[in-house]
Amino acid sequence: MSLRDRMKKQKKQLADRHRESYDRKDEKGISFGSIFVPGHGKPNWFCKNGTHEIDVIPWLCGPDMPLGKNEMPVPEGTLEYVFDCWVHRNVGAGNDLFLCPQRNYKKPCPICEYIKNTDLTTDEYKEVAPKRRCVYLVWVHSDPKMEEKGLLVWEVAHFFFEKNVSEISRRSDDRGGIIPWTDLDEGRSVVFTREGDKGNVSFYGHRFEDRRVQPVPDEIVEQTFALDSIIKCHPTYEEIEEAFTGRAGRTERSEKTEGSSPAPVDDEMACPVNGKFGEDFNQYNECDDCELFDDCQYEFDQLSPAKEPEPEPEPEPEPTQRPTRRTAAPDRSARPARTARPARPARPARPARTEKRPLPRRRQR
Repeated sequence: MSLRDRMKKQKKQLADRHRESYDRKDEKGISFGSIFVPGHGKPNWFCKNGTHEIDVIPWLCGPDMPLGKNEMPVPEGTLEYVFDCWVHRNVGAGNDLFLCPQRNYKKPCPICEYIKNTDLTTDEYKEVAPKRRCVYLVWVHSDPKMEEKGLLVWEVAHFFFEKNVSEISRRSDDRGGIIPWTDLDEGRSVVFTREGDKGNVSFYGHRFEDRRVQPVPDEIVEQTFALDSIIKCHPTYEEIEEAFTGRAGRTERSEKTEGSSPAPVDDEMACPVNGKFGEDFNQYNECDDCELFDDCQYEFDQLSPAKEPEPEPEPEPEPTQRPTRRTAAPDRSARPARTARPARPARPARPARTEKRPLPRRRQR
């Protein structure tokens, strides 16, 4: 079975992934370090200022994907189009980058424990809190040289690309649902513009256009690979701690902190408009441009009650078997003759009365 045929069998799962991305679009993060395995050998695309046209190509994932919907593991071989993760940036003197073990895999993270146990200001919190990043396999059409190279690896902040594309992928007509924009046979190209430099970068004008080549050629499909195979998915607790604190060795942690989620930040420190951090998520007009948007969304999800699993449907009762009506008169000659019933014994005669009973007297008025 060809790679394209294997991908076609998972069209529904890919559509579900688009729908999940739309549902999570409002959760939101350049650095000197890297989240990639050194010397992985795959070409990268660095998006420069200007208008770009790209195709995002799906791929079959490996065993190290971040937890998916409802914090469930993503099975190896699932058709994906984005490696969506949370990253601690600029860690320590080396400005290292680490995938957050807590938010991606629900494992202990020394930086998240530091956030939980330390009274931080807003600026201090923004420095150490993880930011949401996305990694794609893209085929770039706006640059002929890039187009000739085939598939390139692109890492970008979720806020700049995925959030915007997820919003425009929602159909507004009677059909409803999500546009399958990464589908190999029916997908769309994404056009957008990048402007700015360093800390003042903006991405805007995201829109879908018909692909220049439809369907995606097999030579491009054969270039796909599991993105989680070139990303440092599981840094150790000690590795992160040493980079963060500059000290080797595991710090002492209480049982209460072990494996726990980062605690919500103080309200006055976190919310610039004096709302309740996490509880008032996306309730104000200022929320759209807030730098703590992703963290507030995460706390909102943590505070929201977990959905109880739907009860399994009770099995339908087996239908009662009704007697079958005969279609023809039965042959009574074949039935055995009935035996005669024994005669009942005669009742004994009643004895004759010897004297009359006296009549009751009438009551005199």
